Amino acid sequence: MNQIDPVFVLVLRLTLALIFATALAHKLKAPREFAAVVAEYRLVPEAFVIAASGALLLLEMLVVLTLVVPALGRFGAWAAAATLALYAGAMAINLARGRRAIDCGCSGPAQRQQLSEWLVLRNALLAVLAVLAAQPPAPRLLSGWDVSTVAFGVAALLLLYSTANHLIANQPKLKALFPSYD
Repeated sequence: MNQIDPVFVLVLRLTLALIFATALAHKLKAPREFAAVVAEYRLVPEAFVIAASGALLLLEMLVVLTLVVPALGRFGAWAAAATLALYAGAMAINLARGRRAIDCGCSGPAQRQQLSEWLVLRNALLAVLAVLAAQPPAPRLLSGWDVSTVAFGVAALLLLYSTANHLIANQPKLKALFPSYD
C-alpha cells in the first residue's frame, strides 16, 4: 500500500478540523436554531429532534478533537468522511423531495443557505479529502519547511473552501443578475 506524505495528510486533517470547528461554533451559538434546522430536514421523528441535534453536535466535536490528535487522526478522518456523507445524503434526500427552500444548517442562523446540488457536491468532495486524510502517512520527520508548508497549505485550502462557499451561497443572486448563469 502506498503511503501519503505526512505534510499532505496534516494539511487535510487540519483543514477539515478547522472547517468542522467553525461549523460547530456556529451551531453551538444557537443550538435551538440548529435543532429547528434538523427538524426541517424531516428525517428524524419529531420526538427525537433534540436528541439527534445533540448527537450531531457531539459527533462534530468528536471529529474536531480526533482530527487534531495525531494518534487519533485516522479515526477522525474516517469520522469526518462519514459525517460529511451523512450530511450530503440528508441534503440529497431533501432535494429529491423537492425541498430546496430549507436551510442547509452549515453556517448557523446568521447565514441561512438553501439546499442545492452544489452543497451535496461540496460535502462529497470534502468526504473524499477526508478519506485521503485517513490514509497512513509515510514515516518521516517533519522539518521546519514542512511546518510552514502545512500552515500555508491549510490557509490555501481554507481560502478555496470559503470562496466556493460564497459562490454557492450567492448562486441565487448570480442567477438573478445573469439569467443565463447556471
